[in-house]
Amino acid sequence: MADDQFSYEYEPLCDYYQVTLRRGPYAVHAFVSSSHLIDEKRPQLEAAIEQMEQQDLRLKEAFADCLAGPSSPSTSTSTSSVASDTAAA
Repeated sequence: MADDQFSYEYEPLCDYYQVTLRRGPYAVHAFVSSSHLIDEKRPQLEAAIEQMEQQDLRLKEAFADCLAGPSSPSTSTSTSSVASDTAAA
């Protein structure tokens, strides 16, 4: 994606590379022991961000449903059918 920022930084004290992928508000990190492994981590980091984006979307939808409350058409249908059953008896 155009807004992805893929970078790495060598940590000499621990002798590893920290690989970072940033997309919008998300940032994921991985650690590799050799520079030739840096590019191999990108698909894994992209998958992690996509999973986070999907989870956030599901949470936003659930929160919106919670705020909306019960839907009025299904509530009124079940209430009217109960009322008509009661009147017939």
